[in-house]
Amino acid sequence: MKKVQFGKKKISAKVFYSAAAVCLVAIGAATYVSVDRSLSDLQNETTSRIEASAPSIDDTGVGKQVNEPVSNVPVESSTPEEKSEPIKTGAFIMPINGEIIQGFSNGQLIKSQTLSDWRTHDGIDILAEAATPVKAIGDGKVTEVREDAMWGVCVVIDHYNGYVGYYYGLSESINIKQDAEVKIGDTIGSVGPIAAESALESHLHFGIKNLGNWIDPVSVIPQD
Repeated sequence: MKKVQFGKKKISAKVFYSAAAVCLVAIGAATYVSVDRSLSDLQNETTSRIEASAPSIDDTGVGKQVNEPVSNVPVESSTPEEKSEPIKTGAFIMPINGEIIQGFSNGQLIKSQTLSDWRTHDGIDILAEAATPVKAIGDGKVTEVREDAMWGVCVVIDHYNGYVGYYYGLSESINIKQDAEVKIGDTIGSVGPIAAESALESHLHFGIKNLGNWIDPVSVIPQD
């Protein structure tokens, strides 16, 4: 009686490596799909967050947060800004007709020929003989009449609109009183002595303030 023997078949190397390669490809494909899906989910989540936090642009072009009511978005006003009107000078005339022998120094120090010191000259000196009539440069109200040891008789007139006139070096023979109303061209006095500027020829010292600041009188009074 013959014995049945079960022989062992040898598996070739070629078949083995082929099977292994197929397994590796399958594993790689599964891994790629898994990673790709994870990356896709992460990208979608990131995009959703960005869109939720980013500002939107409305029809007017003004950016606002998505959760912010439209009523809170600032809107530029169409009303133009109000601008203050410049002060008008009115019609002024020179207090006397004559040559200006000393001009306005505009805050600069100049040498005083009488006092031999350096000081500002806050008005103009108009050449005129003694007793020459001095006129009001415009309508106004007399706010001060006083006598000064250095500047002679001084008259101050409020000419309105921020302008105040200072008439220095008038003679003592003066009839104008404080609080008197004057019209342009009215005589308020006559030229007298000025101790503070006695080194100069006979003249009227005249100054103007606008809003409390000294200005050059010739800048607001027409010159012939």
